[in-house]
Amino acid sequence: YIKSVGGKRQRGFRIPALPTRDDTRLEQSLVESLAPANPDQKSVLFLHQSYYHFFHLAAALRERGFHAQLVSFESPDSANAPFYHGEDLNLWHEQASVRKARAYDLLEAVAQHFKVIHFHGAELASLFEVNYQPPARDDVPWDLLELKRRGVRIGHSISGCNTGQRPSLLYKASDGVCDKCIWQLHPEVCGDPQMGAQNTMLESLLDLNAIEVDWPADTSRHTKGSYYDPLTYCVDTQMWAPNIDVPDEMKFEREPGEILIFHAVGNFDKRAKSDRNIKGSGAVIAAVERLQAEGYPARLVFKTGVPSKDMKFYQVQADIVVDQLNYGRYGASARECMALGLPVISRFIPEQPEGVPASRALEECPLIHADETTVYDVLKDLLDHPEKRQAAAEASRKYVMKWHSKDSCAARYEIVYDRMMSGLPVYEPMR
Repeated sequence: YIKSVGGKRQRGFRIPALPTRDDTRLEQSLVESLAPANPDQKSVLFLHQSYYHFFHLAAALRERGFHAQLVSFESPDSANAPFYHGEDLNLWHEQASVRKARAYDLLEAVAQHFKVIHFHGAELASLFEVNYQPPARDDVPWDLLELKRRGVRIGHSISGCNTGQRPSLLYKASDGVCDKCIWQLHPEVCGDPQMGAQNTMLESLLDLNAIEVDWPADTSRHTKGSYYDPLTYCVDTQMWAPNIDVPDEMKFEREPGEILIFHAVGNFDKRAKSDRNIKGSGAVIAAVERLQAEGYPARLVFKTGVPSKDMKFYQVQADIVVDQLNYGRYGASARECMALGLPVISRFIPEQPEGVPASRALEECPLIHADETTVYDVLKDLLDHPEKRQAAAEASRKYVMKWHSKDSCAARYEIVYDRMMSGLPVYEPMR
């Protein structure tokens, strides 16, 4: 349909509502329902889930006056649903034709009402599922090109080390971390041709690429639109707080004086095989067993396959956390445990590759460095010196409040938004 609103012509599609959802926005055109209260508002539409990050960031941006929405096309019953905390609008429908109609309607709504569209993961760089291209992409999606033509800025948050990044370049930057990764054995999933094509697509398309302190080894990760500090990977620091109440059924039993050492791996069955384990779980187990043999009251707690909403209740009971011992940067597990005020051990390399600006966040990060060869010594030192554990715990919480809280990320996003709209490089290097 085409109608006149405020003297302007608006286009949209009237589409069937999802019977099981009580959402009035699906009973009318998205062009109507996603219109901002104020046409001059700063605005961003987050497309697809990014764990819980986009959900909390959109809420924090709304508190700053943004017109911000998280829109998902994913089934509420998908295998990834346990990692999510919700969305502002879910356009899933069991009929593909309805999903497609909603995508066309959303395309027009974004073009008319949002200045930025920000998606997660290069494989899902589109509103239309027919354009999804896992595990790699070799063309630029037409719908994002059309939005770009109509003046919408395109933002993106990486979904992993190989998002638009050739493994040969990551290998050099990280001192050979790929030798510990199971995907090195599957070049059809993670190889230079596929990731190189994805890199070219992102480099040509993006106005903003949120690197989220990951390795910036390839060309799409050091452009005018690249941002190196935490930006969208935020946490709700009230949800992840040191004093949260643990449900009785999730409480660990422990002996008096026992020290709990926590280690977790998501999708463990897919990410580990014999000596290929990016988190170095075998070395963690061996270190704890050695400490136990020496008489230390240490016990390893290992978790995998726990829904995101529940994992914090296990994490917060730990005395020490060992995250990953190979990668050199940190991810969701370390971030959550630091938010809970815990000392976190991780292989940590704050230096950037040559030619890439230093990261303020990496320079300040309080992770306790260890790799597979040194984790025993580092654990022993923390067991012998509880005051070091306490100091690291306090530094962890302080760091997350500054760099990963939803409010600090929203404030940073607004600065980046303003720089992007002004045509400036989104990242201002340290002086």
